[in-house]
Amino acid sequence: MEPLNELESWITDLVPAEEKDSQRDYVPILQAIAERVNHLLHEEPELLMSYLYRLDIDEKLVAKALFNPGNENVVDSLASLILDRQLRRIETKKRYGKPEIDEEGWSW
Repeated sequence: MEPLNELESWITDLVPAEEKDSQRDYVPILQAIAERVNHLLHEEPELLMSYLYRLDIDEKLVAKALFNPGNENVVDSLASLILDRQLRRIETKKRYGKPEIDEEGWSW
């Protein structure tokens, strides 16, 4: 499974179905994302930047998280951006769904 789809699936699976439309507690998810971001930031920063680009996170927000002198915790800021973007993607997929594809690969 591709890493970005895996993250989306993971977030969806961690939130119980009965809580999907109510107030959710994302602290454990945010901590797990922050751990991965921390590793990538220190070990593979190019890969982290690639993931942020592929997730379509606004470059200005990433730059603000990375280079803002008032930002004490870059890792938490980036993790929050990732979680927010993934939750918006999940919501969009729920709202609009996927197009049906027939045997020949045509969507309708």
